[in-house]
Amino acid sequence: MSLLTTVLKSKKIYSKDELSQIENLENSLKDKVQVSLVTKLMKIICGDNLSNKDHEVILSAHKRFDTFPINSLRMNRRGLHLARLVISNYKSSQDQKNTPIHNPLFMTEGIVTYNNFINNPLRISSIIEEIEKFPILQDKSNGENIISTVSSIPNLTWLLQESGMRQSVLDHCICNSSEEAQSLYLSNTFVQRVKNFPQLGLESSTKLRISEFRKSVETCSDEELHELSRKFSRNQEKIDIVDHQKIPHSDIFFPAVKYWYYPQEVLVGRGPLTYAKNSVTLTEQLAEHYYQASLKCSDGEKYESWRGPDHREGSFRFSRDELDAIGVRMEPITVSADTLICGNVFGVHSRGDARIENIRNAVHGSIRINTPIS
Repeated sequence: MSLLTTVLKSKKIYSKDELSQIENLENSLKDKVQVSLVTKLMKIICGDNLSNKDHEVILSAHKRFDTFPINSLRMNRRGLHLARLVISNYKSSQDQKNTPIHNPLFMTEGIVTYNNFINNPLRISSIIEEIEKFPILQDKSNGENIISTVSSIPNLTWLLQESGMRQSVLDHCICNSSEEAQSLYLSNTFVQRVKNFPQLGLESSTKLRISEFRKSVETCSDEELHELSRKFSRNQEKIDIVDHQKIPHSDIFFPAVKYWYYPQEVLVGRGPLTYAKNSVTLTEQLAEHYYQASLKCSDGEKYESWRGPDHREGSFRFSRDELDAIGVRMEPITVSADTLICGNVFGVHSRGDARIENIRNAVHGSIRINTPIS
């Protein structure tokens, strides 16, 4: 029995005949995702009352639980969000198989690393000099740090256009050859300068004070720092999160690429990307977790406050205990200087905690096409 059908069968919502229809359609979609088949499936899940506009929303990349029918508790209980999740993953796998030079690690481990990407010390040094002229910003800002819109940055422009980064990134996109993907690459690649500092936001009743924590992390080993971060983030309901990107999360319901070019090394103490490599594969256990999350997000935001507003926006947050139960483990993705990383941000990831306050320089971007199902 296929994944969507298996999870929905356990809910005991559908008749035997409806489950048979769902299974037949899902098996066909596993071979080739077609809009006509998706529409038939959604009629079973959502009923016949959806308008053409509603179907457009379902087929789109819209992930926030703020628009009908995405925010419908009744439809999500019948498996609407789950179906979008499963079908988009089928579609992505089909498209990636049609990309001959695609690295399969993107759909298995979720992280593809290109070491010695430029392999030119003088060019790298010039890129660092140009990056350090930008303000400290972790998000893109029009006119400030989007590389394609800024002048007098010849080395960063070379990196964007001529270094081979464009093709390396596009190789990991759904519909990698589309004009949309290429346009998003140009408009979404920016200079990212993240100011990272030790931050676990422990509540006042905690015996270990913040000052003691910071003192301890300055002297502990890389392995001890990672375990210390795990220790104090297990019971996140009791933690006042300052940097919401440090909570493990999945960005979106379908495989999509984020990329970072690091001209300088990023070790554990400087807060690297952390990633659960085996969270890319959509297992029954993981699908069940996303199903339950979709119900809470569409039911008046009745989820734990520590997950924050991004949770209802479709970037589901995970506690460490939930990750342990699912069987995935966050790992720091440390890199040497001159490294490009392409990450599948359907997989669970987060910003790593830091040992000392520092500024992490990178060229960063993301590509999420608007039609992941059609």
